[in-house]
Amino acid sequence: MFRTLKYRPDFPHKGFASLEEARKWAQAFVHWYNQVHQHSGLNFVTPEQCHTGEHIAILEKHREVYDEGMKKHPERWARSVRNWSSYEQVALNLSERRRKRNHWGNHNIPFFPSDGSQKHGLSFDFHH
Repeated sequence: MFRTLKYRPDFPHKGFASLEEARKWAQAFVHWYNQVHQHSGLNFVTPEQCHTGEHIAILEKHREVYDEGMKKHPERWARSVRNWSSYEQVALNLSERRRKRNHWGNHNIPFFPSDGSQKHGLSFDFHH
């Protein structure tokens, strides 16, 4: 997440003028990160969509569109269609040993609630 943060075009590389300015910027970043940014590690949906369950329908629609595209123009496809399956769990900084044991893959997308709650998004279970 730090790399995503520091490479944002509006990241103040020279620092913040005040603590209040830093908090305001961080709050806007958290909103963007959770509700706007489509994460490649989540198959291009947002963490918010995963937490609400919206990601299931979105990923199903992506799969349908890609399947239809492949049927109409197979010559444009060198490989199979991307796997648009949803993940049952993701975790932040999951150890390699644990990742192999649980077959979670490398889906390290944290979720930081923008409502100010004290939940920490270190591991998520998407069963609803």
